[in-house]
Amino acid sequence: MRIEPDLIILDIHMPRRSGTAVLKKLRQETATSQTPVIVSSSITSQKGIERLEKLGVNDFVPKSSEPEVLLQKVMFYLTSA
Repeated sequence: MRIEPDLIILDIHMPRRSGTAVLKKLRQETATSQTPVIVSSSITSQKGIERLEKLGVNDFVPKSSEPEVLLQKVMFYLTSA
């Protein structure tokens, strides 16, 4: 059984694996190559965010954001699919 998610929320700084490595792998897989990815991270620099966008991130939510910010973005991607 192959899972094809409607949306992926990814933390870039994970304990055992690089979030950027996970993102690259997701973009290589047929089932997830077009799946919207929202990154939740402590990265705040414009350069860091631009780097994530080049890797295929659809949206970015700083970890310091209110939960409603993430919820709004999730709802946007789930209803526009």
